[in-house]
Amino acid sequence: MSSIKCPNCGLINFASAEACKRCKQTLDAPAYPYWQGNNAVAPPEPDWSKLQTEPAADYGDRSHTVGNILFAIYLGLHVLVLPLALIAISWMMSQEAWELLTTSNSRLYLPSFAPLYYLTLLVIVIYLPASVILMVRLLQKSETFLTWVVIYLLGEFVYALIQGVLMWGVSGEMNGKHIPQLEAAATQMQGGIGTCVISILITFVWFRYFNSSERARAVFSC
Repeated sequence: MSSIKCPNCGLINFASAEACKRCKQTLDAPAYPYWQGNNAVAPPEPDWSKLQTEPAADYGDRSHTVGNILFAIYLGLHVLVLPLALIAISWMMSQEAWELLTTSNSRLYLPSFAPLYYLTLLVIVIYLPASVILMVRLLQKSETFLTWVVIYLLGEFVYALIQGVLMWGVSGEMNGKHIPQLEAAATQMQGGIGTCVISILITFVWFRYFNSSERARAVFSC
């Protein structure tokens, strides 16, 4: 026999060929499944979409975790404290000390004081409604919460960092005046720098929590 017909595509190949030149079918292998021609029933095709290598996590009724509840309290404190801070900072602008600290020809002039003041005022105005909206998203278990909380925490991190730098500058300017009253205020300002550091650490903890805890994130999954 000088030729062999490919059982797959029908091409006539040389008898010495190991595979079909057209479809590359191995010529000495069976071309058809074993169940064809012998009345056997073809096995069902497997549904690969249902293949699962790890058991699915069961998070029950999507109830809030302890961490989520603590973050809700954290937001609630923001909602309570920020209006009081807004009142206090607005009151300061109406006092004589504002003119003394922000007028360049004044003996008490502090160049870094006004930027620190306006930064704090801006953050309060932005973060007061943002805290309320984020808390509503949290309580509603809205999927958008996971996006907004990242933006919220990154904003807090940047604010605490800039605020700490400005406080350091104001503290140094106060000490440079060699006025006892300002030196006492500089000591209090340095305590505020420590608060900024704590705020940065707390922000990092919350950021890590919402990005690494599958249980916390599952609460907001549809």
